[in-house]
Amino acid sequence: MKGKVLLILLVLIIVPFLFSEEKKKPEVQVSLGTKVNSIENYPGKIGEFEPLNKGLSPVVSAQISGSSGKLFYGLQSIVNENMKDQRHELILDFGRIFEENLQFNSLPHRLDHDPLKNLDLTSLARSGVFHTDFDPTKEYRINRKELVSKSVIRIPFIPFAHLYVNYRDERREG
Repeated sequence: MKGKVLLILLVLIIVPFLFSEEKKKPEVQVSLGTKVNSIENYPGKIGEFEPLNKGLSPVVSAQISGSSGKLFYGLQSIVNENMKDQRHELILDFGRIFEENLQFNSLPHRLDHDPLKNLDLTSLARSGVFHTDFDPTKEYRINRKELVSKSVIRIPFIPFAHLYVNYRDERREG
């Protein structure tokens, strides 16, 4: 019931803006590029959030922004070499009555393989702790996804009243 009421309210707010007279062409910008990684053999390298592969990797970004009457919209997206490494943001503003900021981030969090050599030291002291590394080549990796929505609803005839609705969902796999 609450969802239906909210949907009807959003439709009543959005529809008048879609049929407004002032329509401008959206500004579109697309960028294709590369980034260079040359930290191979560097003893301080940390590949927790960046891949350690040497060489070029592609980067694609796109931005769209525009307005139609009292509706303002903006979209920005960046995708790196891996489809699991991307960022997107959508901004909507309906005449300062309803504002929405929606963000999606996804990235791989790379962790080193821990051979647990410290347990071997304790086993020499005959403490009873033993460890067998069944897959010494396995790398640990967590794919992190985050969705954040920030909404503001303003009531025009009560200027000091704002309704904030925030939502955040974070998922980790791996």
